[in-house]
Formats: sequence, C-alpha cells, structure tokens
Amino acid sequence: MPIAVSMFPLHEGARILIDGVHLTINSAGSAVNLQTQNGTTAKASVRQYLLDARALDTTLSALQLAWPDGSPEYTGRLGVEVSDDLASWRSLVAAAPIANLRANGQTLIENRAEFSPTKAKFWRLSWLGIAPSFELTGVLAEPAPASPSLSAPPWR
Repeated sequence: MPIAVSMFPLHEGARILIDGVHLTINSAGSAVNLQTQNGTTAKASVRQYLLDARALDTTLSALQLAWPDGSPEYTGRLGVEVSDDLASWRSLVAAAPIANLRANGQTLIENRAEFSPTKAKFWRLSWLGIAPSFELTGVLAEPAPASPSLSAPPWR
C-alpha cells in the first residue's frame, strides 16, 4: 500500500520584472529617488522537490506523483536521486517519463517513476528541461514487493 512522504518544494528565487524605471539623483542633498512602473513579481517556479523518507522503514520500488485536478497539460521527464546525508546524491532514475494529457474527453496520465528496490533517507525529484506550470500536491511511496523467503527451498 502506498505511503505518503513529506515533500518540500524547492522554489527558484523570486524575480522582479520591471517594465519601466525612473531614477532621479539629487547631488545637492545626496538623495536618490527610484520609481518603477508596472513592477510585478514573477511566480517562482519549482524545479525540484525534496522528500523526507526518514520515517519509512521500508524499501521502495516506485514513487507516484499527485497534482491538482484540471492541471495544464504537460509532458516531460523527471530525474530521481537518493541520499542518506543530503550531501552525497546517487542517481536512481535518469529520466522517468511524466505526462498529463487530455484529448476528446480522454486522459493520459503517467505519474509514476519506477526503480529497483531502494531504501534511502532523502529523495530528490528534478524536472529535466521545462518544468510543468503546476506544482505537485503530494508524493506516494510504493513499497517494494516482499522477496521470497530463503529459509525453505522451493522444492520441499
């Protein structure tokens, strides 16, 4: 049964977009006056997510991504890395295909990244290329299937 994992979006730095700038320098009074017109803040996009799996005492074999219903269409790839110390990262999945498509009343959703059974404290998800315009709302970790017991030979 999938288990919810604590997820932390890593936002890119917020940028200020300025359409017009008016600068006045008054040297007599040593005053500077800066005025902007139509200044807006661009929404910082999320290109990576950090997952905290320290509470999980199980080996995982897949991650299932969740995003809001009605999210814009998207196709792209997601990289998955693991770490036990947040300093050294190991690539687990180079480029998992992710899709959120709709056409003629039908949907095509690919929201799983599968990998060989792995146990790690931290997981990093990174969008490769263009990130989707929506943010993930959650990630479910899928435990690896139990391996057959080695205690009794199968021919008994």
